[in-house]
Amino acid sequence: ELGIDCSLRSLQDDVIVAGPTAQMVNDGLDALIKVVRSFGFECRDSKVQRATDHLVFCGHMISGREIGLPLLTPCPQRRDLSSAAFEAEWETFVKKCKSSSARLKFLRKWAGVFQWFGHWLEDRDQDALRCLNGVVKKLLNNDAIEDAQWKEVSVAWHVLAQSFMRGLTPLYLGRCIATLVVTDSNVQSWYGAILGVVILNADSACPALFPELEERLYNVSPCDDIFPMPPSGMTYRVLPVRLCGGVWKKREQLRSSTWRERGAQLQCVSENLDALRGDRVISLNDNANLCKTWRDVQGDFGYASEPYAGVWIKRWELFEAYVDKCVWLPREVDALRWTDMSARRLADNDLGSDVAGEVKVLPVRADDSSTRLDVDDGTKREVDGIYDQLTVPEEKMHSIMVAFSGKDSYEEAMVWLSSQQKEDEQLAKIRDSCEKDRKESRQFCLEED
Repeated sequence: ELGIDCSLRSLQDDVIVAGPTAQMVNDGLDALIKVVRSFGFECRDSKVQRATDHLVFCGHMISGREIGLPLLTPCPQRRDLSSAAFEAEWETFVKKCKSSSARLKFLRKWAGVFQWFGHWLEDRDQDALRCLNGVVKKLLNNDAIEDAQWKEVSVAWHVLAQSFMRGLTPLYLGRCIATLVVTDSNVQSWYGAILGVVILNADSACPALFPELEERLYNVSPCDDIFPMPPSGMTYRVLPVRLCGGVWKKREQLRSSTWRERGAQLQCVSENLDALRGDRVISLNDNANLCKTWRDVQGDFGYASEPYAGVWIKRWELFEAYVDKCVWLPREVDALRWTDMSARRLADNDLGSDVAGEVKVLPVRADDSSTRLDVDDGTKREVDGIYDQLTVPEEKMHSIMVAFSGKDSYEEAMVWLSSQQKEDEQLAKIRDSCEKDRKESRQFCLEED
């Protein structure tokens, strides 16, 4: 309304004003202070910083863009954010934190610090943060932690510290005309990126991070264009706004690839609702099935198939409410290739207890009572976990049937099973009883008619 060209971004009780010129920023700041005070809030002049090229916020220095995209680099004046300080903290943890309570207090504190920057962390860093949080959870539950896992904690700590010090992934915090949700999934993990679409002056625009995707925004074909051609002298830029990802649970790893792709979509949107800005929210993916109508949402994510179906149904409702369109693009497009590689790195980095391995089926004859399965405890837990979920893949059932019958193929095993059933006296009695019940129920229906 005031004609001031600036953007506002609030983070808890702090507000950042950004604009093309110092005059615009100061005018926007004055208008903001006036509005805040009109609601009865106090705004101390001593805590207000006027237009500047550099701003220190939450320990990081934010620089005004001159050439390219800036990194959020640690502020050099902050001692507690230096590399030496990180090493000193870790040395304190190793030498002085001997009890479980002391280690828990230390790790909870720093896991919280790194968690605040969770949406800035790339795949390897997110995996390190997950390792830290996993140990915190075990300490809270008074679970024993092996020496090998403490070594993983050390590696995760230094990965996060190095990421913190070299500068975090730059995320766009300004005004987006639309939001792109890019996700990808594999058997073990998923990854997602919230991308913002902005229109900039072509002469002074920052370098393109995703040139192939930007070209396809309006240069695919007349019927497939995502956006119209930009105005003369202007260009689209696609900039990252949020990063997220995770590892599938054992039950989810047994679902179909399309289910996991859809699940990645639902989780990415539901976890980043506050980052969905602009007139349109568009989901991009490399699976054509995700662009089709979900005819059986209740069957895919409903109460009959999932123990926590209410959570998935809620995520689906949010997806339906916020996402305007699903668009297929080939995996070779740079943004989709990036999310695919990130998901694969998450899987490679986290092959822990949450990943379901292949179950080995040994050839055991049913008529040989002396034969016993000699498997390790880990394999036994995996088998028990699969059967506890009451969901066994069809190919595993086929292999079990073949091994049980001693035949060479599944078809031969089924023929053998049929002959065994015909010769079994108990099964014959059950069939006779079922046939009798069927005839009686049919007779009852005829009398009712």
